[in-house]
Amino acid sequence: MTIAPLRLAAHAPLVARLAPRIPEIALEVRDVCVSAMPIQVSATEGYFADDVRPAIYACCSGYLRALEESRTISREEIARIVMPVAERHAPGNRIGLSLLMSALHSGAGHLWSLIAESAEPSDAADLAAFTEHLFAFIGEVSAVLAETYIDSEQSAYSGDPLARRALCAALLKGDPAEELAIRADITLVDRYDVVALQIRSEEGISGPGAMLGARHRLRLAQQAFDHFAGGPVLNTFDGISGVVLLAAETVDVDQSGDAIEQLIATLERQFHIDTHAAVCRDIVRAEIPASGDTCRQVAEIAQLLGRPSGLYRPDDFLLEQQITRPGPARERIAALLIPLREHPHLLETLEMHVQYGGADRKTAADKMFIHPNTFSYRLRRVAELTGVDPLQPNGFRLHAAAMIIHRIDRAKSGICAEGPGTS
Repeated sequence: MTIAPLRLAAHAPLVARLAPRIPEIALEVRDVCVSAMPIQVSATEGYFADDVRPAIYACCSGYLRALEESRTISREEIARIVMPVAERHAPGNRIGLSLLMSALHSGAGHLWSLIAESAEPSDAADLAAFTEHLFAFIGEVSAVLAETYIDSEQSAYSGDPLARRALCAALLKGDPAEELAIRADITLVDRYDVVALQIRSEEGISGPGAMLGARHRLRLAQQAFDHFAGGPVLNTFDGISGVVLLAAETVDVDQSGDAIEQLIATLERQFHIDTHAAVCRDIVRAEIPASGDTCRQVAEIAQLLGRPSGLYRPDDFLLEQQITRPGPARERIAALLIPLREHPHLLETLEMHVQYGGADRKTAADKMFIHPNTFSYRLRRVAELTGVDPLQPNGFRLHAAAMIIHRIDRAKSGICAEGPGTS
């Protein structure tokens, strides 16, 4: 859900008259929300003092301040205020969702009344715009509340999902799993299709907003997994990354590749974001830890190298898996490009040379809008600086390997720079 664009005129008189009264209005709306609760709940002053009252006040005043600044309050701002309170009170229904929704709409109705009372005939257009915007804002708050309650209640009341995640984690580590299987009411099978998922980070979204998106994807994924297998599926997917174990006998051997590809395609459509996955098929339980590591690495490589979304297999990235493993050889290959760091035009030329297989320098030069002779000259400079000639077969292979390491390291650095909450 997205809050409707703000249609109020800049510095609208309606908003200007309200601005000095924002603290007063927020307090009044807060009290109306609390009084809408049943007496046995609202009368407990200490119950609301720590977080509910301050959250209502912060949400109302934040919304009004955004209006004053002629902008739309973001979902991230709403989530930052609402989610911690909802997470605290949802387990055990300390405050039922229906009560919170009722209080929310009572407060919104009172806020609208206060705005309408201060409106003059000339404010009719702005009042209509405010009404549209307020409805969208309340819808957004309701969505955040509902999603947080659903997540919290599932964690509080559903032992099975937690037990299944613990069981899946044990299988991926190679730890004893029989007792966990009994607790999760899952019958272990001899062979599994191991699938790793990797979600591209959502640009411009972090903190509570990113957390909310991950939780939404987690719910969608669990529903898709269970529908695919016709029952509960073991997985560690957290909305950003994770591994899924599909009992091999639940998937037709002849169609398993296509079926799992369709599952990943379905997830990507539901997520509305790039989804990379990797599969190791028909794996015995003793080999699950190694296969899980391999699939995670392949899915991450596919994402970091900018490959299209979809399902990949280890054979698709045999070279990339080998040359990106830590070790002296990897470090020596990576060091090959150190002399080019101060010459980005040479690095770009080498990357284009590798991309076109070294055989079509004219097309590669055209892509860079330079003359083929200039392209060749730059490659000779690469040879001088690195000591390895990219125009020779062996040199080309070494530079191609170095470029793979460079691209993956550069992509990882970009992800780390984005901070927590990215995939």
